[in-house]
Amino acid sequence: MANPHGQRAQAVRRRAAAVRRFHESSSLRKNDTIGDIMNSAEKRLSQMRANPKGDWRIEDLEMVAASLGMQVRKSGGSHAVFSHRAATLRVTVPVRRPIKPIYIRQFVDLIDEIRGAP
Repeated sequence: MANPHGQRAQAVRRRAAAVRRFHESSSLRKNDTIGDIMNSAEKRLSQMRANPKGDWRIEDLEMVAASLGMQVRKSGGSHAVFSHRAATLRVTVPVRRPIKPIYIRQFVDLIDEIRGAP
């Protein structure tokens, strides 16, 4: 019989490692306030709207998603899945670069659905 406590500890360690990788790869600094994070995320989102063909990284999408309270499922595979409980849409994005414009447009559409935009 498997040890459920061992599995839970392993899951906690994997999650902590994922959070650490996210913080190391993001452009945020330790002393950033929540306002700084929101402004940076809003700026990045407006850039995505204006130029979906830009050289976007998965970290850019993760930062915007985190600022909006979206769930990001990235289980070590080749794709990340973005979702939100207030939206019916779910977006699957390949993690490799460059991220194609269609995925950026779908991500922006998901955000519009969350915010209730027409």
